[in-house]
Amino acid sequence: MHFDIATLKSKPRLLLIASAVASISCGSPTEPSTSVAGNWTAPGGGTLGRYFQLSLTQTGDRVSGVACSAEAGHLVFRDQVVEGDYPRVTFTGLGVTFSGTFEADRDQIAGNYGAPSLLQLRFVRSEGGRCEGANPLP
Repeated sequence: MHFDIATLKSKPRLLLIASAVASISCGSPTEPSTSVAGNWTAPGGGTLGRYFQLSLTQTGDRVSGVACSAEAGHLVFRDQVVEGDYPRVTFTGLGVTFSGTFEADRDQIAGNYGAPSLLQLRFVRSEGGRCEGANPLP
């Protein structure tokens, strides 16, 4: 059997170049396959119908947006900064922090508002995301 030394030496280089091209063209293996961009709503419990809403954008892994909450038809807070690195998001409203994680299999954002679990919230996709229709507190 005949082996060409030049061909054997060039094969590792070809393999290295081919794998580099494949990794660049396929994108990052950690890029999210599902985006959290859009509007989200979570019931907040209580007898007065409190709810929380998020309006999110996503660029790569970076998540940003705003959060609001309303109860009994009145705003509790609005335009609070939401930020995070996919799949995690956080915001603080009334001095209490929400920390949650996007669950791609359920298409929901679940987490705790307050530590360790003052209020468990589960956000689902929705039409509104900025507490439209809620009145300012009197």
